Amino acid sequence: MLRITIYNTIDCGFCQLLKSYLQSNNIHYDEKLVDNNPLLVQEIFDNSGQLSVPFTLIQKEDDSEVKILGFDKPKLDEILGLNSVKPDTMRRRTNFTTIRIVASVLGRPKYALAAVLSGFIVLGLLVWLLQFPTLSYIFSQQFIPVSEKLSFFFSGYVSSFQSFFNNPIAATRIIFSVLAGINVALYISTRQHSQVVRARKGFGGFSAALFGSGCATCGTSLISPLLAGVGAGTAVGIGVAIGSIGNLLGIALILYSINSYGKRLSYDSTCQSQ
Repeated sequence: MLRITIYNTIDCGFCQLLKSYLQSNNIHYDEKLVDNNPLLVQEIFDNSGQLSVPFTLIQKEDDSEVKILGFDKPKLDEILGLNSVKPDTMRRRTNFTTIRIVASVLGRPKYALAAVLSGFIVLGLLVWLLQFPTLSYIFSQQFIPVSEKLSFFFSGYVSSFQSFFNNPIAATRIIFSVLAGINVALYISTRQHSQVVRARKGFGGFSAALFGSGCATCGTSLISPLLAGVGAGTAVGIGVAIGSIGNLLGIALILYSINSYGKRLSYDSTCQSQ
């Protein structure tokens, strides 16, 4: 009979994923919380050469040991005999694991804060980047009170949220900004585990969303020049359609990026033990 011991910390999302996975397969394990316990931290270092959790020590019937650092699902499946599931089932489990890993990352305060701040900044860029001359003029006028300048700046956010249900461009812009914030949080988390991280899809998504933002008929959109020779009524319909498609393309690219980061974390899922 296998004897499984998991070294973990209270706030490690990957540790929770590992334990939940074992529990879902009715596999018994013992756990050691290394929080504020230098002796257990030293045990992890002695066995793995690193200071990361979760660290799993599996003792087989022949007294040989298997050491696993992080939530290494393929290796666990192989050792525990859980890799006999059908390919379709395995893919569904992998996708579900990716979602849970993304959720666990966002469950940590510092990453949640990064997501909120990044989403706020991205929405501001999409709202004001193409209207920067107007914004610059307002903020450069000394006779305008600071409170009114700030009110004008935040009015862009307010109008976007107020138009969420009746303006496809505003709705997709907000959705993209939320996803972009999540993408940044995952990028930061992934960056702590890998020295080489690609963010091309994230930047590509922002470019597509920027293309779809702004007002096509009032000249604050990148597609305004394309509609210069079209009637006003037609321009509105075409502008909204093209703008929404641009934002949807941005959302698709940013979702791909989020999925890529989630999968990367699923293969390199450790937390610092101290």
